[in-house]
This record gives sequence, C-alpha cells and structure tokens, in this order.
Amino acid sequence: MKLALAGLRFVVEPDGLLTAGERAALARLDERTTASAGLPFRLEVEDRPPADETLEPTGWPADVHAEGRLVRLAHRDFEAALDIQRRLGVLQRDPAGTFPLEVTLRTAMCCALPLAEGVALHAGGAVLPPGGVVFFGPSGAGKTTAAACCPHPVLSDELVAVRGDPFEVRATGFWGELAPAGTTARLAPLAAVVELAKGPRLSITPLAPEEAFRHLLSCIVLPASDALWNHALATVARLVRAAPCLRLSWSPTRSPWEDLCAAIEAAREPASDRRRSA
Repeated sequence: MKLALAGLRFVVEPDGLLTAGERAALARLDERTTASAGLPFRLEVEDRPPADETLEPTGWPADVHAEGRLVRLAHRDFEAALDIQRRLGVLQRDPAGTFPLEVTLRTAMCCALPLAEGVALHAGGAVLPPGGVVFFGPSGAGKTTAAACCPHPVLSDELVAVRGDPFEVRATGFWGELAPAGTTARLAPLAAVVELAKGPRLSITPLAPEEAFRHLLSCIVLPASDALWNHALATVARLVRAAPCLRLSWSPTRSPWEDLCAAIEAAREPASDRRRSA
C-alpha cells in the first residue's frame, strides 16, 4: 500500500498481510498530496505470535535507538529495524492492532526527514492567513489548547514537519490529544515560528533566532544518531532565519489569533516599508 507522510513516499508491503485496521490507519495517515520524487521508503511487515502477557503493558512506548546504520524499535508487540540511508525497513508485529505499524512509520518518517532537508518537531501547526505557523513550547504551554481553539485550519497539535527551500509546514498525519475533524490542511508556506507561554495577558514579542534555535532543540523528534542530528541541526538553523520568530504569552480567556496574524505580517514587512508607514 502506498502513502505519503510529510511529503515523503512510503510503501508498506505485502498487501496481503495488512489487516483491515492497518489499511484504515494508513488511509487516515496518508496526506493525499504529491510526494517528493525519488525512491520511496519500503517497509515490509511480517506476522509474529502475540507476546507473553506477563511483559510490560501494550500502552508503554517503544524503545527506539540507533545501532550502527540501523534504527531499531523494540516493544512487547513488535520489533522493527529501519535502514534510513537505504530506505528499507522490516516490521515484525502482532497484527491484532495498528499501534506497531503507526509507531514504526512515525519513526521512519522522523528519521527520513533530515535527509530530505526537513525535520519533525514536537509542535503544533496551523495555517493562518499569513501562512503556516509552527507553535511550540514546553509541556503545559498550551499547544493542544491553541490548536483546539484555532479558527483556522490546523495541521496537528502534536507533530509537524518543516521542510523544503523555501520552507513549508506540513501535516504528518499524527495527532496528540486532538483528532482531525473532517478535511484538514496538509501544508502551507512557512510564515512564522511561535514559542508559546502562559501569561496573565496577551503579549507578542520578537524572539531572537539564536534563542529560538536553542529552544527548538528539545522539540526535534529523532533518535540519538549523530548523522541524522547533524542534518536536523542544520535544518533548524536555517529555519529560525527563514521566518519571523515570536514569543506568544497568552491565556485561553482571550483569542490570540487576530493579534498574532497582525504581528506576523508586521514582522515580515521590510524595514523600508515600516519606515515609510511610520
């Protein structure tokens, strides 16, 4: 089965081993847009017997680590080995659920993006009138709350991709606490990078690119592979200089979107235009 995630092409095979639930999950994740050219990432699935019920609960996260040129995932219900450079992977899973396939594809996408001038960020994303906006921050800063109250199309409240030259903000198909409702946005040209913070009143201030870079490091979703991290760091360094970086302090009692759109437009306005309008 073919699908696109964050503009990258994937093939999951063989078709005959995919369950109805897995097919539905792949259809939900597929961004249904034209993916980039080049070889797709091919993931081969294999059946394996159900795990010993005495092992850790199914809800536990998978262990993900880099081992040589491979990225390995280990869990009670599945094991996977991903060769990112060769765009090949093998997933041995209990076919009773969709969790193994979804987690493996999410990991493959996050690892493949740095080799395609992109990066996956633990962040929210929305398509505002000025363009695509990435909003990030520490746990509790309000990413899900912002996505839930946004009157504009939302890309995700959990995981977005930024890639290209010029940069685009892309949906990944993966969500956190929210679920996509109806037709959702898939991509938009990058307009701004916004750090969220809670505050008693609405405040939007410039964020220095160097500070935005440091804070975004904790948002990169990637296993500990030096090669992949080198690519990701270079991408984030370009990212913070490609669009305005802002800090938004806000409270859900007041909608920030109109003010944020105005602040983005003002930050993107050339200095010469600002002087003429002053």
